[in-house]
Amino acid sequence: LLTFFQDSANFDNLNDSKEKIDIVYNINRAIEIIEGVPLDRFKLKDALMDAKVTQAAIDYLKKWIETDMDKHLTGLQYALKFLMELGKNHEATQALIVDVIEPISKLAKKKAATTFEATCKKFMDQIYKSVKNEELKKRLEEYSQEADKSGDFFLFSDDDELEDKVFPCTVCGKNYATQPENLLGIYIYEKCRYVSVEKAPVLKVTMLTHLNAVHEKCHFAELRGSSEWEKASVRNSKTKCNLCLPLHGGVVSDETFKGAMRIFTCLLYTSPSPRDRTRSRMPSSACKKKKKKK
Repeated sequence: LLTFFQDSANFDNLNDSKEKIDIVYNINRAIEIIEGVPLDRFKLKDALMDAKVTQAAIDYLKKWIETDMDKHLTGLQYALKFLMELGKNHEATQALIVDVIEPISKLAKKKAATTFEATCKKFMDQIYKSVKNEELKKRLEEYSQEADKSGDFFLFSDDDELEDKVFPCTVCGKNYATQPENLLGIYIYEKCRYVSVEKAPVLKVTMLTHLNAVHEKCHFAELRGSSEWEKASVRNSKTKCNLCLPLHGGVVSDETFKGAMRIFTCLLYTSPSPRDRTRSRMPSSACKKKKKKK
């Protein structure tokens, strides 16, 4: 695995058209592997530090980001994406990022953003949200305050403050900031139909949402006198809805969320028919075992 990462971190070869496709593929796979590791597990990131893979990305950025950026734009783009995933919640990597944070912040300030400058903005925000290294945190806050005064780019928002405003339940008004243990979902309307692709039928799923969130218990409260989804549509900006997409957040466990997503995926391809109108399509509720009749 380390050999794969070492080969993937060869950013210089991204400027060689013969090898570019294979290297881009490998770097994207490497990033996906890092993304798949929980943020509180550091064994892989520590091993990449020891193998000098992280340092290779840092060195590449230091070498070209201020000197000959245009000729190495592709390599810089992927080196930054690679480093962004390595740096999330990992203090040792963040200590190395201190060396390159100044030129990255300068590019992030530009208003007419290119793809690379947009990646710099995202890098600054993502690292700030998971920063543990005190020196890096201090530098990020300084750059952020300077940029905010000049109007270059937004001031980093604290996650707790952000959660207070994002996705409140349409019934009780609470969200993951105030009820972190209760799984939230957003109302959606989905429709499945077959379309012809090269004379072969392919199932196409269309989804629409107004991003209205709801707790499971709130969804089922006071449903007497109307059907489940007729009642839900009143809360959902008076638009149709027939399914609820789970949102991961708070202290909801990975197991609970994955279970809800598995059921959501199953229900996604089984739109209700007139004969099963009473069947609930709330993913989290399907996790409950039915009581056996005596």
